[in-house]
Formats: sequence, structure tokens, C-alpha cells
Amino acid sequence: MRVWTKGLGNITLNIDFNHSKVNWEDGTLFLTGWIRDPVVWNYRITPENYDIRALVKLLINPYVIRFILKFVLGKLFPFIRRDSNGKRD
Repeated sequence: MRVWTKGLGNITLNIDFNHSKVNWEDGTLFLTGWIRDPVVWNYRITPENYDIRALVKLLINPYVIRFILKFVLGKLFPFIRRDSNGKRD
């Protein structure tokens, strides 16, 4: 996942959730890990209850559904490739 914010200027941070650790302390969920490129920073993400609602709302967005389907179908049927206009290569 690429993360960009105006406060970082032109820097885009890459978070690899495959290497994140999930922890549970005192009833709170934590996601921790390291950003290694272009800077080395550790991160700790603490989702709140309202984040779950926002995440579900995000996941049912038509653009997100299309993105997920393209990824899943691309993995299941790698021989079918389409360009940005939806035409087969």
C-alpha cells in the first residue's frame, strides 16, 4: 500500500502489510511494522470501532469492487489480459 500526505512533500511511503504483525492488548487491536523505503520508520495502526464501518463502506464502493475483481480474476485467469479500454490484448 502506498501512503502519501501533503506533510511528506513528494515522498510516498510503501507499507507492506504482508510483514505486519497483529497484536491485541487490553482490548485494543494494533497493527505494527516497518516502512523501509524510502525512509525507515516503524508504524503502529490502531483501528477504532468507526474504522470498521468506514472499511466496509470502502469495500462496497464500485471502484474498489472493480479493483478487487480485476485482481482476483487476473490471478485466476492470467492468460486473459485487457488494456485500460477493456479490450483484450
